[in-house]
Amino acid sequence: MKFFNFCLVVLLTLPAHAQDEEASREDEMFGAEEEKAETLISDKTIAEKLEEEEKKLAIGGEVYMRFQYNIVDEGDPEEFLFQSPNLLHLYLDGRPNQHLRAFVRGRLMFDFTVEEGDTSIYGQELEPLEVFLDQFWLKFDIHDTVYVTVGRQPVRWGPGRFWNPTDFLNQQRRDPLAIFDERLGASLLKIHVPVESLGWNFYAVANLEGADSPDEIGGALRAEMLIGRKAEIAASAAVRKDQPLRLGLDASFGVWDLDVRMEAAVMHGEKKLFYRGTLDIDRMILPESYSREDDWIPQITAALEYTLLYSDQDSLILGVEYFYNDAGCTNSKLYPWLALNNDLVPFYLGQQYASAYAVLMYPGDWNDTTFIFSYIGNLSDGTWLTRLDYQVKLLTYLELDVFAMLHIGDRGEFRYEVNIPEGTPFVEEGLTIPAQRLELGLWLRLSI
Repeated sequence: MKFFNFCLVVLLTLPAHAQDEEASREDEMFGAEEEKAETLISDKTIAEKLEEEEKKLAIGGEVYMRFQYNIVDEGDPEEFLFQSPNLLHLYLDGRPNQHLRAFVRGRLMFDFTVEEGDTSIYGQELEPLEVFLDQFWLKFDIHDTVYVTVGRQPVRWGPGRFWNPTDFLNQQRRDPLAIFDERLGASLLKIHVPVESLGWNFYAVANLEGADSPDEIGGALRAEMLIGRKAEIAASAAVRKDQPLRLGLDASFGVWDLDVRMEAAVMHGEKKLFYRGTLDIDRMILPESYSREDDWIPQITAALEYTLLYSDQDSLILGVEYFYNDAGCTNSKLYPWLALNNDLVPFYLGQQYASAYAVLMYPGDWNDTTFIFSYIGNLSDGTWLTRLDYQVKLLTYLELDVFAMLHIGDRGEFRYEVNIPEGTPFVEEGLTIPAQRLELGLWLRLSI
């Protein structure tokens, strides 16, 4: 029913708009005043008018057919988890003139491996079909000087490849190994003032996400400055009721043949509880909770990237990145307790991380092929991920991505394992999550 409603809205909306455009074209081409002035309209003029009208509204989208298979340490391979979280994106992009733009993008998620009543490993009910509004925004300018965007829109701050501690406006953290950013847009009122002569940009943002009264609206400021020819520096700040004050500084610049990227953020007034001590559910020994509301909590990312030119047209990108997260946990035995308290945030769970990557784009005569190697680890618990992506354009509008991701190490974030027997307090039905060993995936992406 959700899919039917989603499609019905799109199908009912488009014909009405098309009829309005057709009527407008007829008025322009065959109006009474125009008939008196002109008796003939050339084929070229008609084509030009139709082209102008078509440019006002673009309709398109993407289809992602995805297949993923998870191999764990224990069990029958025929019963291991197989998923197909397919996506459909449809968008309307309206530009009546160069000063106005409206954009709407819907997302439909369909997994034919899920049946009604199925639950996740944490007992949450799964839906085979879901519909979301990804983007819904209007943009206009004031005298080509101030640019205003209002509505649900994509936003990402910070130059880090894997970690973005200065990305203050998104409610969810980005999955650094995802082929594309699957987070929904944020509901914002964004004012952008560029200074083209200096290459600087200033932003003032009102965060409207979930705000049902004026005092729930958050605020953020950001300044991006180009220093010289190779250095970019940005300063950010964000504040909202019942959330910590966030201050950030990020920079990217060149040193010899190296690209350097850095992000530093601090939080003050964090109200969530932190945990320390020991977890032994069988003996009812629980971690101690404590507050860090008065602390300044830093998060820092530093990265180096080098581009190796091995021919006139081919290059290999090599990079490393480090992340220090003072808000992270250093005791992996507390992870199940964090999961029960909804504090299990992937890639931000530990206190120290490191990564290395290599990107080989269009090597030799393989002009439609890219290889990506990623190696990322939680230094706090000694678990690692190794992933290899193979991407190729099969046809003009069809792309294929195949990946394999290996989980390395003992029990920890990237080898997450839980074994809680039935009848245990807090988890009466028990909970068993075998450690992952290997993930295999195949994606097809069709632009429409």
